[in-house]
Amino acid sequence: MMQNILFIIFIACAIACNLIGRFGLENIKKYLHLIVLGFALFMLFIGILNYQGAFYSKNFIRVPAYITDVKSTRRYAGKRIRTEYSCTIHYTFTDGKDYYCEEEGLIEKPDENLSKVWVSRDNKDVHMYSPKSALTSSMHNFMLSGVLFLVTIPLFIIHKKKYPRPSAEELEDASIIGTIFAFIGVALLFNTNAVVGNFMRHEEVDYFNLDIFVVGLLIAVTSIMVVLHSKRKLKH
Repeated sequence: MMQNILFIIFIACAIACNLIGRFGLENIKKYLHLIVLGFALFMLFIGILNYQGAFYSKNFIRVPAYITDVKSTRRYAGKRIRTEYSCTIHYTFTDGKDYYCEEEGLIEKPDENLSKVWVSRDNKDVHMYSPKSALTSSMHNFMLSGVLFLVTIPLFIIHKKKYPRPSAEELEDASIIGTIFAFIGVALLFNTNAVVGNFMRHEEVDYFNLDIFVVGLLIAVTSIMVVLHSKRKLKH
């Protein structure tokens, strides 16, 4: 748990430094309530992903395993260099036979002393982490998200008192940004339109696509509301 908290703090500090360098400290102070809200929504989304991963793998079988061929690759992600890891997992399934699978694009370095993995009953999916650890991580994500949401409330109140009425320029900027995010949300909905079809046909829905669909829907609805609110305020 402590390692995850330190990692989150490190990422938050890195993002904060980047935002201060790009937009200036005064602008960061002005929109701090929105930044904290964004972090809260992000942690909520990560918590949902971890919870779904735990729910999906709750019936996985623990089997003996070991790791070989651990490699690291440095890739450019935007303007930054990111390290990704790959490895080969060898495991013995319940039928007594040995199998292996290759993992690529891992963000964290795999544990080379790994001695067990969790495998689906049809022997198609292999997880290096137990369902219990995924569930624990999701609870930590939800708690952190809740704390950030609580912090957001007084920040919104302070911002409202300091800036009681937004300027016409700010309303126009909000309308433009809202329009851009509305298109992004709609694009995410179209890319995962199979979710609706599978749901209507009572077929299995991929969890990842479902998450993207929900996020796209939230982005689209929220952005459209921001655009309509900004347009209404500009008319008065």
